[in-house]
Amino acid sequence: NFCQLRPEEKVIYLGIDCTAESLHIGHLFLLFQTIRFAREGFWVLLVLGGATSKIGDPSDKLQERPQLGNEKLAEYERAIKSQLERIFFAPLQLTNLDLAPLEAFVDFIDQAGRNISINYLLAKETIKQRRETGLSYAAFSYSLLQAYDFYYLYKNYNCHGQLGGSDQWGNLTTGLKLIRGIYLDSKTFGFTFNMLVDKEGKKLSKSENKKGMIWLDEKKTSLKELYDFFRNMPDPQATTFIQQFTFLREEQIKELLKLNNPPRLRILQRILYELIFILNYRYYQRIFD
Repeated sequence: NFCQLRPEEKVIYLGIDCTAESLHIGHLFLLFQTIRFAREGFWVLLVLGGATSKIGDPSDKLQERPQLGNEKLAEYERAIKSQLERIFFAPLQLTNLDLAPLEAFVDFIDQAGRNISINYLLAKETIKQRRETGLSYAAFSYSLLQAYDFYYLYKNYNCHGQLGGSDQWGNLTTGLKLIRGIYLDSKTFGFTFNMLVDKEGKKLSKSENKKGMIWLDEKKTSLKELYDFFRNMPDPQATTFIQQFTFLREEQIKELLKLNNPPRLRILQRILYELIFILNYRYYQRIFD
């Protein structure tokens, strides 16, 4: 209940692992949701997963993620920082490698190790799925590392909330359990959003939909590909995207749908293209009719 939070407790964070050289439209969707919280008076923290990126999130993965070298990780982190600075004006950006230096490792083991049981982790759906195919200790520890991020931000930045996609629910609840095990009166919360899907209902993610992924980098997704993605979007999917990427009220969206007659006008699709373009590039260039 957000009403129970004092103004100084209205701090949320969104974690982003640097496992590619660019953000994609799924990240942009989650970043847009942080704006919704900012409009309600929340201070937003963006945490780049330097440490968690090295480990690799096992959520929804049946195989071990390829290991990223330090140089490649640093390259990805620089690229994503640059994109975040272009999209957002001044959120506080942190890197969880900085949050938990070597001397904090003992504190991590002490706090996370004492407050999260092995049985609790083994009951996680992510862990269950991988027990048959093989699960490394590194992947097993991922949920604890993300939980420690939340604990550290709560302790040092008064951060009370974590946002994420629906695939992060298991990791997010581990963080809540850790904090509430140490601070019994904690008012921490987690908030997840359904993942973006394509017109066939397949999750828009780089691991599951590489061919159809929309990247926020012209080198990976051209403006023509961005335009075609929205131009070919069915009206029901475009309506969902309008709800997810704008602050329009339901009656305003219905009015837009009335204007979209005949359907070939593709009004919703054009709005989405222009909106995503401006959000990402901070200017608008009409290149297609």
